[in-house]
Amino acid sequence: MLTRIITALVGIPIVFITVMYGGVAFNTLLFLIMVLGFNEYLKIISIKNVFYNTTSAILALLLIFTELDVFLVILIAGIILSIYIRIMNFKNTQLKELGLLTWGFIYIHGVLYLLKEIRNLENGLILIFLLLLITWVTDSGAYFAGINFGKRKLSPAISPKKSIEGLVGGVLLAIISVLIFNYYFNLGNHITMVIFALSGSVISVFGDLFESSIKREYKIKDSGNILPGHGGILDRIDSLLFLIPLAYVFITYII
Repeated sequence: MLTRIITALVGIPIVFITVMYGGVAFNTLLFLIMVLGFNEYLKIISIKNVFYNTTSAILALLLIFTELDVFLVILIAGIILSIYIRIMNFKNTQLKELGLLTWGFIYIHGVLYLLKEIRNLENGLILIFLLLLITWVTDSGAYFAGINFGKRKLSPAISPKKSIEGLVGGVLLAIISVLIFNYYFNLGNHITMVIFALSGSVISVFGDLFESSIKREYKIKDSGNILPGHGGILDRIDSLLFLIPLAYVFITYII
């Protein structure tokens, strides 16, 4: 617990400051998360190849520090990987690696690119803090509701400790928190924000479960150990990786 607290005391101010400043500081943080997160992903799925890590770094540079279209960049990366896997390194790779790698790039690089786009909006700073708020209060609400009222398992095959009661507690706390947040920052009408809080809270829980399912399949406890007491990068952003695309759609077309 002491290690977790120390890591949080160091990490949270760094995240807060970079989000506040935006620009190069925030983009650099996103770049590091992309590269380190993808490296963890490769370790989880038991793929060791310097070429893939290099491709990840180049892709992250293009997405974060240029204005190239994200889907075009990922498409080009997919073509390059296809050539490498099936022609250049045929004896040492399997076709399934292409699917695993392409999904990894979409799951990590593509989604974090959308976070960059959200931060660049006029009210991007407030929106980023809203997303962080939803993930944090959902996790906290689910934890305490699960401890006190949890009886029915949400997904016992993936995460035996998560309960339906915990999910309900997390969602309710997220809705209340977002309504208070919206009262001060007026991002949209209350009904829209309740819908966003409800759907965002639920999908953030499933983002956590999704990453847990990958680790369980490959018999890994934590995605990494770069954050002492907290595991890896992916362990900290798994909920956010599912929430960001939903938020992008809400911000672009609804709010």
